[in-house]
Amino acid sequence: MPFSEILAVSGIKAVITAPGTLTTDLGGNQFKVVLADDFSAGYKPYHWGNGFNSGLYGNGAFRWSTSDIKVAQGELQLSETRQANGSWTAGGFNSFHAGLTITYGTVEFDARVESAQGTMAAILMWPQSNVWPRDGEIDILETPKKMAMHTVHWAGARNEDVYSPQFSGIATDQWHHYKMTWLPTLITIEVDGATVAKWSNPQIIPHTAMGFGAMGYVANSSEAWIGGAPDHTTPSKVTTHIDNVVMAQWIGTGPVVNPIPPVAQAPVVVSDSVPPAVAAPPPPPSPDLRPVYRFFDQDTTGEHFYTTDAQEKAVIMGSLPSYVYEGAQWAVPVQSAKTVDVHRFLDTVSRTHHFTTDRQEVDYIRKALPAFHYEGVAFQAYAETATSAGLITLQRFFHPATGNHHFALPDEAVAIQQGWVGPGWLYEGPGFTVHAVSHDMVL
Repeated sequence: MPFSEILAVSGIKAVITAPGTLTTDLGGNQFKVVLADDFSAGYKPYHWGNGFNSGLYGNGAFRWSTSDIKVAQGELQLSETRQANGSWTAGGFNSFHAGLTITYGTVEFDARVESAQGTMAAILMWPQSNVWPRDGEIDILETPKKMAMHTVHWAGARNEDVYSPQFSGIATDQWHHYKMTWLPTLITIEVDGATVAKWSNPQIIPHTAMGFGAMGYVANSSEAWIGGAPDHTTPSKVTTHIDNVVMAQWIGTGPVVNPIPPVAQAPVVVSDSVPPAVAAPPPPPSPDLRPVYRFFDQDTTGEHFYTTDAQEKAVIMGSLPSYVYEGAQWAVPVQSAKTVDVHRFLDTVSRTHHFTTDRQEVDYIRKALPAFHYEGVAFQAYAETATSAGLITLQRFFHPATGNHHFALPDEAVAIQQGWVGPGWLYEGPGFTVHAVSHDMVL
């Protein structure tokens, strides 16, 4: 049921805030409502413009059709439909077609996405300029392979699409209340009041006017990241249900801070070849934990680089523009009898780094690979697989074509194995165990 009905059952009445209303969050950020629609009066073109009706989609699998957009039972219903001749149509709309956009702000809505082979929904912010990927994209919710994916897109050095997906593990075929908060230095996505995704690098955050909208999507047979084309199990109509939309413009009279706790480690489903981490809340803040700062070299090497050194972090951010800062992804302990050293090497040929806890691997590299310069112990970790609350075992992957290694969090391991970050990655087993990052750590 829509969130308003859920609240009604609990004795709380949901109220759709009227346009012009001012609100202030716990961080002092102020917002002004520019659009509010509970779909009690049908589809309003002055909110959403005309539905998409521009012919065959680029993947060749479906056509846009305004017949796949309707308001019924007090909600907006957006569908993918199999036609009598076997072809597919889908609906789509966006508020920027009605001239309603925000540049930073919040969007809240209720949604339920029906799941089926070969179909997906995207509920998103799209640039008013329609110039993509230069002006970015914020996918508040996409549902490939029936999973809940939240993604920010931006343009790389060659104007290619670069993106950062995060997965929340929620059941998207149930009603949930979603909220996106978009600030100049932070994007957060909440589901039912809990933060499930966060990006804090201003270089990847869109900074142009965007409208809120949604679209159905039908995959072709080559789109493995969605699961391929519809088959005999796919119903002839698959529907996304949306209700209670409120979009507000940030008016910036308060400090730009994050008043919301960080992303909790969401449960995810991984293949049998990658053991899942313990699904548990992060431990309380501890002076014995150090955040590990992560960078992604999007232009040169394609590697992920890790450091606990705040000065090294500052140097990289100030002098290496190709290194995109991805925040503190996990934390590590100080040295003790329970920890192991994580050693760091620089490959002087490829200019990539290699991290390992294996002493035999360290000795082999130092003796047999003269191009690898030993840079010492990078930080501490645990050798054992995570078995207690707040610990995460990172999974190690290797890409033979690039020589890059990557230590993946559970949701990233899913993305790598499913091919969503490109082909060629080989799973090398558990890497080492670390702590979930706490909100008291500087990100």
